[in-house]
Amino acid sequence: MSGLSLSDRCRRNIESESEYESSESTADDWLRASDGNVPRNALVAGQNLNGECFYVGRVMLRGNVLPGKVLPSARVCFVSLDQIEFSSNVYEVLVKAPSVNYQWVRMGGCVMPRNAIPAGRSATGELIYIGRHVHKGEMTPGKVIPSQRCIYIPYLGKEIRYRDFEILIQGEYPYFERTKGKSKEKEQPVLDPATASASSRDLSLAPSPPSATSTFDVPPGRESHCQNEQGIPYKMERIFQVALLR
Repeated sequence: MSGLSLSDRCRRNIESESEYESSESTADDWLRASDGNVPRNALVAGQNLNGECFYVGRVMLRGNVLPGKVLPSARVCFVSLDQIEFSSNVYEVLVKAPSVNYQWVRMGGCVMPRNAIPAGRSATGELIYIGRHVHKGEMTPGKVIPSQRCIYIPYLGKEIRYRDFEILIQGEYPYFERTKGKSKEKEQPVLDPATASASSRDLSLAPSPPSATSTFDVPPGRESHCQNEQGIPYKMERIFQVALLR
């Protein structure tokens, strides 16, 4: 293992955003990349046992748009479908919008926040979301399918399923609305894949003009693959969230 810091290891594969093509601009931007490269401000979703970052990517496969993990050293994005892991050297990478607060929220598989970020769509039209789970010591991103109440992650040629997972959201959790100057918690409905709308996201992989992104930086707490965006150890995160709600 080299003496590079995690920040340096992550930056080795980060290139200028001018080299990338973008899907139609949205609150979250997807930039087309290839061969293990990732644009600046790419969203880090986890890391492997060697300390190398996993980035959120997506690939079109058999009529599905599937979120998965980009591993720069492997030069591909890994996704899973029908119990099999697939890889592609051409993919899109999720880059962070400067004004958006991203959080990973621990879920039990039955109720999902309405501000979860859709990242793909199945061949049957169901929205697919971004999640992650620790598998064999590695915080690994994958696809969350609401109708199946689980996450699927690609790993060593297989598709691994978990009922508990973290899901990527925008904004605060629980989801709050302001009522007469006071915060009021909204009900978190189960997402209905038949009626869910993706109007705020472009789920195609068709390129369009480049869009600028800000300089990437690894957030504090990235030194451990078992920490979330706020630097809270993964196993302690649920305890911390419960304490915040008291």
